[in-house]
Amino acid sequence: MIDRAVTPSSDEFIRRYYQLYNERRIQEAAELFAPDAVLEHAPYGGPPARGGAGYIASAERSFDAFPNAHIQVLGIHSHGESTYDVDLLATGTHRGLLDLGGYGRFEPTGLEVRVPHREVIEIRNGLIVYASVTLDVDSLLAQLHARGR
Repeated sequence: MIDRAVTPSSDEFIRRYYQLYNERRIQEAAELFAPDAVLEHAPYGGPPARGGAGYIASAERSFDAFPNAHIQVLGIHSHGESTYDVDLLATGTHRGLLDLGGYGRFEPTGLEVRVPHREVIEIRNGLIVYASVTLDVDSLLAQLHARGR
């Protein structure tokens, strides 16, 4: 569901960002970031990443842990002229090391997971200047620990 305040161009830009991720076109997605953009992505607790290079590192970490990772946009909500909350559902099979910082490091389980995410994105002058991803860590951990059940 798209809020009425989200302009068609903002909606298209945001959806393209996730489409590029899903298509593994991360270099193109990295070009959507300002050089000094601040990214707060996993692993949590470390310093924020910066710019397109920070995005590439984040995307590669997720692909290492979940080679078939896919992000579905569930909703886009505008907060003012440049900030958006994006509700997401991430799915993938845990096939590589997953580093969640203070939450721990998880060896591959082979399990398919479905995890709600939210990303706050700020767009200025046609580029992402801020991106912060949060996810339902409790849900993810419960799914990863389900292996032994």
